Amino acid sequence: MASRQSQNVIKLKDKAAKLIADGEDDAAKELLLEAASGPNGDEGARRSYEDLFPLTKTQQKWMAGTLSKLAAKDSAARTKAAKELRRAASDEVSVDQRDLIGDPRVMDYVIPVLSSDDPKVVECAAEAVAQAAMFYYRDWRAFEPLKKLLGAKKALTRRWAVNALGNIGREEALEAILPMSEDEEEVRDELIAVILGLLQNGQLCVKGKQKLAQYYTPRLGADNPDDRTMAANVLGQVNDKSIVPTLESALKRENNRGAKEAIAFALKAVKSGSPNG
Repeated sequence: MASRQSQNVIKLKDKAAKLIADGEDDAAKELLLEAASGPNGDEGARRSYEDLFPLTKTQQKWMAGTLSKLAAKDSAARTKAAKELRRAASDEVSVDQRDLIGDPRVMDYVIPVLSSDDPKVVECAAEAVAQAAMFYYRDWRAFEPLKKLLGAKKALTRRWAVNALGNIGREEALEAILPMSEDEEEVRDELIAVILGLLQNGQLCVKGKQKLAQYYTPRLGADNPDDRTMAANVLGQVNDKSIVPTLESALKRENNRGAKEAIAFALKAVKSGSPNG
């Protein structure tokens, strides 16, 4: 007898096949990629995706002509391939972009080079994984290599690592990425953007929200008003009524105009139970 997981995969594949028969190929791809994504991603869903959607000629050419050269011995070939990957990752969200960076078979080439000795290749690969995770496919295989990139020399690489980790792991990434609030400004800003995005899209569980509340509530007393503002922005989205007294105290002692406005808005949002205040 097939396991329950196997039965679920069969049902999922049948549902995707029906969508394809109805001309809803994009919906079928989205269904299977979401099921294959993240820490609880189903390997069977990935196999179903690959069975139902064979590689296109464009993808085959992309793999042979660009992706396979990300790990080339020749530095010029690696650099050229990395730049082409970055161009694909930074292009507008589209079906074509999904095929170039959001397909699991593409990630077979990209994820291994996250551990490359070539910083340029690593940087471009991290950006591609981040963009794929945000819009198409959250490949869990990238999680551990990305954690190592939080210590990369270049701030841009660390920034993409924060983005990718947050979108791939969501609440499971918080422990790894929250300490990056002590990093350079562009990394800190990326961290806040990722966290707010996860909160606004309802992608964090209660446990994840509690972790954020525990981390950011003390930062309402930070020396830097920008840190206090960021803390307020997050706490307003967390919507934990137990922090109302802390927000009220922070509002009373706040002298910085921008931080005061952010704390006041957060307080209103938490009291009303709405992140929009």
